[in-house]
Amino acid sequence: MIIKYPEIYCSNEICEILHSCPDIPEAPQAPIEPKSPINPGEYSGNGQGINIIMMIISIIGIIYCFRSYDGDNMVTMILCCIGLFFLSWVMIKLEEASKESHQNKVDKYEEETRLYPKKLHQYQKDLEVYEQNLQEYNKLIARLESPDNVLSFRQQLFRKWESSREFPVILDCEEDETIKKGVSEDYFFNLLQINGLNVYQNKKTPIGGKYYYPDILVIHGSIIIDIEIDEPYSGNDGTPIHYLCENYGIYSSSDENRNNFFCRNGFEIIRFAEEQIFLHTNDCISLIFQFISSISNSVEPCIPEELLIDKWTKDIAHKWAYQRFRNTYVPYEIGRASCRERVSEAV
Repeated sequence: MIIKYPEIYCSNEICEILHSCPDIPEAPQAPIEPKSPINPGEYSGNGQGINIIMMIISIIGIIYCFRSYDGDNMVTMILCCIGLFFLSWVMIKLEEASKESHQNKVDKYEEETRLYPKKLHQYQKDLEVYEQNLQEYNKLIARLESPDNVLSFRQQLFRKWESSREFPVILDCEEDETIKKGVSEDYFFNLLQINGLNVYQNKKTPIGGKYYYPDILVIHGSIIIDIEIDEPYSGNDGTPIHYLCENYGIYSSSDENRNNFFCRNGFEIIRFAEEQIFLHTNDCISLIFQFISSISNSVEPCIPEELLIDKWTKDIAHKWAYQRFRNTYVPYEIGRASCRERVSEAV
């Protein structure tokens, strides 16, 4: 997606507030309907038939062994008889266990059949209570998720943040410190002052052993806005700046690291294109006031469609530098004064 100007970036804390919602309680659990008992039926007696067969085989085996008695295979005969009797005994025991298991199932079925009407009656009562609780729960959720309640919840979070926020480190620039400024910064700064905003220039905030220099700071209570004014190329040598970076069809700003730093450290950011500052000055000022109002009231800020313009790529910035595109919107007096300033600095 192509990024457009103006760009708005909210600090991490404000982003969290603007997307927060009240906690939603767990829904009531529906009761489980009892299952009707399953009759195990009559005992089939399949094991008894197997036992009879085994007994017959045992008897036949014994008779055969005695009829073919031979002293040499006496041990074998005895072992076969013992094995056949043992197997018959095992089958009898299994049959008894099977009967006992079936009888247990019958007893359990009779007990469950006796208790089933009570369980079903209790289920019907629990179901009525559940349906009432569910209606109350749905009303509560509708109330919690209503736009008015969500807004009120976010406003409470904002007031809590406002009363306890930690302000970022903002330092004054030294007199001999060189600060790069675009031709529009002083122009817009003066207009913001005239319109009653609390604005600052020549400020810096530390990042490691270096500093970031906001173009213009607007401070309204606990809200600190870094106003950035982006030119497509440098007026000195035409080098493209503030352009879109493209990687496999995904676009990002060349100022992404700077934006992330300010957002992490409690600054809100509004980036205007220099063209907008000169051609749509009043709209840009109105947007700042609207942004402050939105944040103060915990409402997601929005940008009027008619103010949006596409951010440029590096190639477009090169082309504009060749065409001296900035001369088409920078007022002649401001551009000329800037040129004199650059010449004096060079001298």
